Amino acid sequence: MATDFAWAAGFFDGEGSVSVRKNWNKLLNRHAYQLYVKAAQVEREPLEKMQRLFGGAIGIVKPHGPNDSPAFDWAVTGPTADLALKLMLPYLTLKRERALLGIEFQLQVGRGRPRKAFDFPARLLKQQEYYERMKVLNLRYAQRRAAAETESRGSQAMQLAGSDSPVCIDSKDAESGRNDRSLRLAVGGSRSE
Repeated sequence: MATDFAWAAGFFDGEGSVSVRKNWNKLLNRHAYQLYVKAAQVEREPLEKMQRLFGGAIGIVKPHGPNDSPAFDWAVTGPTADLALKLMLPYLTLKRERALLGIEFQLQVGRGRPRKAFDFPARLLKQQEYYERMKVLNLRYAQRRAAAETESRGSQAMQLAGSDSPVCIDSKDAESGRNDRSLRLAVGGSRSE
């Protein structure tokens, strides 16, 4: 079974997504938040394997343009999505941070309603925070970097004028020059430096 979860994690790293969905609940007249895990693929077979392993549903994705092939998607939500992420977690690489945030979100949401009415606004605010954090994680790399640069203007990150690395965030590494190690390796330096 572990090999199935390892396969699922590899497939999910390439084709999957983790999000916190925000839906309008007409009955309660407010937003509701839900953990949502899905994978899309032109071939149905790998999605059927995901469904056998974790449950969920498979749907058809309509083509967006005249040259697009029809595709399929597999999706699970809430506690089922949480379990799927926990089973794949030891093997995830690219989606690991998103999976951890999704598991943390589901732990915070739990099952059912808050025990006391006064807990509800704080709980909803916390869910909104998870939604926003997941949105940032799901931005493409260039968008995420631009958002981080915009957010950090005037903050500590901009004070690292001595850093020669655009990604160095540790002032001690910037001061000591250790932040250029990966650059030297990429250019052809040795590991023994």
